[in-house]
Amino acid sequence: TTISWQQGTLEIKGLTTSITALNALETSLRQDASFHLNQRGATQQDAQGRWQFEYQLTRKVSDEHVL
Repeated sequence: TTISWQQGTLEIKGLTTSITALNALETSLRQDASFHLNQRGATQQDAQGRWQFEYQLTRKVSDEHVL
């Protein structure tokens, strides 16, 4: 799994053997108060049976930080 941050976008890419764990990750990302799930890449199973996933999130801007 890789996590990168560039120009206000958090990107998470990786592999998992458990679709249940992947569903739990996506649910958690959707409920995060600090980030908005901006884009979800295609989820596919590779030849070894692992699930490939990709998520892009953007940081939510709180009204209290706006000048």
